[in-house]
Amino acid sequence: MYVWMVFLGGSAAFSDRGHIAMTVFSDMLPPRRRLYLHLATDTLLAAYVVLLFYLGAQATMRYHHYPLSVLDWVPYSVVYLVIPISCATMLVRIVARMKRDWQDHRGDSMPDFTQKAVV
Repeated sequence: MYVWMVFLGGSAAFSDRGHIAMTVFSDMLPPRRRLYLHLATDTLLAAYVVLLFYLGAQATMRYHHYPLSVLDWVPYSVVYLVIPISCATMLVRIVARMKRDWQDHRGDSMPDFTQKAVV
């Protein structure tokens, strides 16, 4: 269960760049170059997530016939199943973040109606 929480929590942190990052260099860049840096790192990250999805799916299928040591009626693949699931959600979040960064840079993003109005 803990493994599931870690992977799904890591996926949730991709939405708003919630992971620990060193931003000293990127904060000094002009907005356009910062956008290109973010898009480049997100592209590399997406490639890694696709690879991890593939390897996680292989591991899930490989260990499907082995039972857990505590619950012999549950296949061991249940433990590995979180890898492809969380990688799929990570990839969706990374692509959505890339799209949002691009739209914010161009200035054609939708207004945020979730913010409370200051009266």
